[in-house]
Amino acid sequence: MNIALVSFNPKKQNSSDDFNSVRKVLEYCQRYQTDLCIFPETTFSGFNFPNVHSAENLEDSPSLKFFTAEALRLNISIIFGMFVRNQSSEHIYNSALVVDKSGKLTSRYDKIHLFSQAGETDFNREGGATQTVSIGDASFGLSICYDLRFPELFTSISKDCHALVNISNWPSKREKHWDALLRARAIENQSFVFGVNRSGFDDQGNFFKGDSKVYGPWGDLVKPRHNLEEERVQLYEIDFSHVSEVRESFPTLADRRFRSLLVNSTKIVKRNGGMIV
Repeated sequence: MNIALVSFNPKKQNSSDDFNSVRKVLEYCQRYQTDLCIFPETTFSGFNFPNVHSAENLEDSPSLKFFTAEALRLNISIIFGMFVRNQSSEHIYNSALVVDKSGKLTSRYDKIHLFSQAGETDFNREGGATQTVSIGDASFGLSICYDLRFPELFTSISKDCHALVNISNWPSKREKHWDALLRARAIENQSFVFGVNRSGFDDQGNFFKGDSKVYGPWGDLVKPRHNLEEERVQLYEIDFSHVSEVRESFPTLADRRFRSLLVNSTKIVKRNGGMIV
């Protein structure tokens, strides 16, 4: 599968410039027959508090409309992030959304571990369930930024996944943690891990290196086959059969002993797709 990681640097939420930049990136990826493009946490707004106005209702979201239209036009699946406002309750969630090649929203994961040090717990509601999604012949487990520090989340879903995805706004001052945790999640779960981080400066002056990367199920750093440096795009060719090979040759997952992490009663999205209204 051909997968692109895009370390996008948002300038102004839902601006025509940002939409045009992402459109250019997606068209570039299409030329390389990319199957899936992954963008960072809160792709167009950045991780900005207390600007709760950045939250969007799914029913009329400019970000969602843009990505669904581009996915359909270019025949590319897309994972991206945004603050989602629940229309009925007004609760706000930090979400990862998955749009398939037909332009359909198939999955939504709401961030479970909120970053209290940045005030996220004051504005956002925590998610209530893990989420995996099938794209092509592979299954992906979704997570967002601070989730990466809590291994039990990944333990709970890794047996069902070929890959674990973490979309992030992870500042460069903690880049050593970013790298170490991505590698650890890959090794302990014998999965590919895709870490997709934003680039540039945010409104608070934090710098983001745009150090998106992929680790394989042995914990090896996977090198991209192409780079578009000025747009911070990395293109990878991933053979997911490598996951089965590693797990069969060194079956550590079979020796795990743990209880299920989350209850299903609070799920708002079906596993492997289909919005519940």
